[in-house]
Order: sequence, then C-alpha cells, then structure tokens
Amino acid sequence: MATNDQTTSPFYTSKYGSIKKLTDTNYAVWKGDVTVILEAMNALDIVIGEEEEPPAGNTVAARTAIADYRKRRALATSAIRFSCTEIVAIYINGLSNPREMWETLNQRLDTTTSYIGRTTIVTKFQNARPVAKESIGVYIARLQTYRLQLQGSTEEISDQALLTHVYTTAPPEFKTTIAILKRTAGITIENLTAALKETEEENKAEAGIVDSKSGEGLYARGGRGGRGGRGGRGGRGGKGNDQGKNRIYNCTNCKMDNHITADCTKRPRGQQTHQTNQPRKRTRDNDDNEVFCYQCGERGHMRNDCELKKRIDDMKRRHNDNGNRNGRAMLAIREQTQTPANRITEMPENEE
Repeated sequence: MATNDQTTSPFYTSKYGSIKKLTDTNYAVWKGDVTVILEAMNALDIVIGEEEEPPAGNTVAARTAIADYRKRRALATSAIRFSCTEIVAIYINGLSNPREMWETLNQRLDTTTSYIGRTTIVTKFQNARPVAKESIGVYIARLQTYRLQLQGSTEEISDQALLTHVYTTAPPEFKTTIAILKRTAGITIENLTAALKETEEENKAEAGIVDSKSGEGLYARGGRGGRGGRGGRGGRGGKGNDQGKNRIYNCTNCKMDNHITADCTKRPRGQQTHQTNQPRKRTRDNDDNEVFCYQCGERGHMRNDCELKKRIDDMKRRHNDNGNRNGRAMLAIREQTQTPANRITEMPENEE
C-alpha cells in the first residue's frame, strides 16, 4: 500500500528495490528497472502474457495455484501503477490488468517504436555535451541512456559511435588521456570510463595541492603573506591562528629571529642609531614574563640586568687591566736593554 510520501516521491520503493518513477522521458530506463522488480516478484511472465491464470478446480492444489497467481498479479499491478508519476499515470487509470497496463505504457511512451521518436533520441545524443560541474562518469552515463533507448532499433548507437562522441566532446583536461586511448587497440566503454574517472581524480588532487601552495585551497587557508602564512594556517609572515598572530620575534621590524630590532638592517639608519644608543628601559607596566633578554635568550629580565652580560663585561675589564700592566712591563724591559751610548743619563756634579 502506497503512502503519501510514496506518491509524491520521485522514487518507487519496495522490498524488492528502489527505482526512479516513470516520466514522459525515461521510459527505456524505467522499463529496464521495473522489469527487475517484476522478476523478483515472480510476476514478469504474467505482465508480458506468457503465464495465464490456472484453470478453476475443486482440489486444494488448484485453489492454491489460483490464489498464488492472483497474488503475484496484484503485486505486478501495484508495482506498475505506483512506479509511475502522476503525469503518466493518467494513461492507465481504470486498468487493473498488469498486461494491459504494460502494453498501454509501451504504446504511449516508447518513442523507439516510431521513426520520429528514434530520430529525436539520436539528435539528443549527438547534441549532448558536458554541463558545468558534471563529472565525466555522469556524462557518459547520460550518453548510455540514449544508447539504451535505441537498443535493438535501426538507429542503435554502436560502441564506436559512443567512444567517438566522448573523444570529441570531453573537456580539455582529458586531452592527454584521450590521445593515449585513441592509440590503444581494444578500448571498451568500461575502459574509457575508468581511465577518464582516474584522470578526473588526479586533476582534483593536483588542484588541491596547487591551491594549498597559493593559499586558496581546501587544505590550507592563506598563502605566503596572506591569512595564515606560508602554505597553511598560522605560518610565517601571516595572520594565522597558531603562530602568525601571537608569535614573538626577536626583530619586531622584519619578523626574523636571527637578529634583534636594534640591529635590523632594514630599519632607517637614524632609527638604528637611536635604538642602539638608547637602551631599552623597563617600566612598571612590563610583565616580567614578557621581557626578553637579547644577551642570553632567556625571559624574565632585560639585557642590562643579565648576569651573563655582567660576567662577560667583568672578564673584558680584567683582560684590559692585564693588557695595561703587560704594556708597562714591556716599556721597563725596553729601557733596561738600551745601550749606554743611546741611554740619556744625568751629568755628575763636580766635587769641590
């Protein structure tokens, strides 16, 4: 029994399967689908007229056979009626015999029975082209639908005709793959579909990699210098969520770590001198955890307060003092080694 959802849905669903309902344009596809369901119901022979109702009898076997036949015929009637949309159901309104319903729909909707109908399908096939955002698999399936409608007729579409149509109408990104397939013998529709699908997946993967490098892909937001940084979120030189926004650099001018702001070569010379000559001063508002020492690389104190700097300065002063003492000693030794002729002495006083 059909429900309201079953009546308005574009699909017919039963325990034997789900198919798309019959419209005025998909008779060939619907016929193939509903045939499978009728076979599962063991009612196809009833629909096509190859099985008649058993003769009446008073035996248990005769009554059982008649009941089974009528049950399967009712299932077939239900499947055909409720697998039709309202626009075509008007053709079979008032009919209860599944065979009559089957033949009526065939006469009304099977365009392959007339030359004009077959010609129309051929024209649709020849004019078919890929539409925007349509995968290559869906496009080939659409072409095979036209082929199925003409199967067995004088206008039947051959395998080669289908291959040629795909070769000449496929999008440009499949040009290389198609060139290889054309030089390969024994290509079937299945081979063609598989090869083009594989190429499509490879193109999508390559597009994702390129977009991630440029900062516009699905896998990375923001390229170098944009939102996110170098090739990803929060990278170098950007405004990412992880590193680009909250990261602290040694040089606040060019965002580098190999030098401090005072030594940055990209700053104007006047600012460099000012920064070098005037050391940074601590204020009460500075948080000790945010203060950075450029001498030892530790946080919590400034360079002027660094114990390592004090020890280094002390060592330098000691070295300078030792050098001065060594210099005075060398002068004394040099004076002692001078010759008497060159030495300047005081004249002795005359004794009285």
